[in-house]
Amino acid sequence: QHEFSSQEKLYYNRAIGYYIKGKEVLRRASTDRSIWYNLECDLASVYYTMGQQLQERPPLSTLTVSEVEKEILSYLMKSLHHAESALSTTNTRGLKFVSLSQCMGDSHYRLASLYQK
Repeated sequence: QHEFSSQEKLYYNRAIGYYIKGKEVLRRASTDRSIWYNLECDLASVYYTMGQQLQERPPLSTLTVSEVEKEILSYLMKSLHHAESALSTTNTRGLKFVSLSQCMGDSHYRLASLYQK
């Protein structure tokens, strides 16, 4: 299994940029909450995936263990932030809710595993 590359990281960060830009547009347009909910769910998922990939495929040829752990922590905390934001905007309990709850649980598990040495 190869390391999480800077190229992959670039693509994920571009996607995050587009989601954030979409949120800025929605904030000004004050549109339907379900769109906001979906953006927050997707952002939570993208940040979680980045943290997961860094943890499972650390780029140790370019970063130290400490730097990788700091990035993992950052991405998983951002994932939790957006997941909590999504959950606070809706009472919907559909498939995305289940997926989001799983993402939050996995994020907490991965965060705990960083400190278990």
